[in-house]
Amino acid sequence: MVLRSTVPAGTSDRVADALKNKAEVIYAPEFLREGSAVADFLNPDRIVVGARSNAAAAAYLELFAHLHRPTLIMSLRNAELAKGMSNAFLAMKISFANQVANLCDELDGDALHVLAAVGSDRRIGDQFLRPGIGFGGPCFEKDLKSLIHLSGTLDADCDLLRATLDVNDRQPGRVVKILEDELGRSVAGLKVGVWGLTFKAGTDDVRDSLAVRVVEDLAMRGADVIAYDPAFTDPNHTLPCRLAGAALEAAEAEALLVLTDWPQFRAVEPWTLTHRIRTGLIVDGRNVLDGDGLAKAGLRYRGIGRRRVAESAELAEAG
Repeated sequence: MVLRSTVPAGTSDRVADALKNKAEVIYAPEFLREGSAVADFLNPDRIVVGARSNAAAAAYLELFAHLHRPTLIMSLRNAELAKGMSNAFLAMKISFANQVANLCDELDGDALHVLAAVGSDRRIGDQFLRPGIGFGGPCFEKDLKSLIHLSGTLDADCDLLRATLDVNDRQPGRVVKILEDELGRSVAGLKVGVWGLTFKAGTDDVRDSLAVRVVEDLAMRGADVIAYDPAFTDPNHTLPCRLAGAALEAAEAEALLVLTDWPQFRAVEPWTLTHRIRTGLIVDGRNVLDGDGLAKAGLRYRGIGRRRVAESAELAEAG
């Protein structure tokens, strides 16, 4: 019996004890991303197998021998922890990137430049060092909470895991704060356009989406939210917003928020937005748009950790 889902450490041992003398139990965690699961399955960075029997682990690995990928055989519990801690570390990189971005905002720095330099160090790497509204979806937050709960039952320290989650919990609210600061007023009574509802591009999944949390925050503050997402079109949704049929329809508002990193949004010509967004303000919660191009078109652009994009565009124009 092969378990693939993420489970708390100790689960596989309990299953193995229950099936003793009936079946060999293997824990082989998935390292798959929504939207690219097939590619990730066929091209894994490594194949982790937890087992009590080396013979059972070797038999399972024969299924993947043709992939010629690195393999790691370990105990059931270590394999469970390897999966959970992998997700915890990736989540920590995202929260770190957001802390850098928030500091850059206060110091008039550009987080994309700073993090590009940090990520170019091969000891660190640039993956997941992208600031934004935080991590969402059905995996990272759940796995962090599971590890924090497990640590609490064992009286073990998990301060870094808690901090990672705390930073992420606060980050969506920062996007709304930037919006209100730039407008110079609350969003109450304003029509706010939103691009993106899913927790990331390439999926129609809104489970634990931080984009949805931002929409809920806007609605709670009294904003009239109209949102567009190319993959989320559920007519029976219960989100506190109206769904637009196209990106430009959602841009017919006082201001526009970008909350999911769909590449289609970057393809929208800046001039098509100039007379649709009444205040000319775009807050890009994913840093997916060409801020300099939008600024040149007369729009006010704010990214995450990119307060001075408009000024840089003016300098480039002058040069």
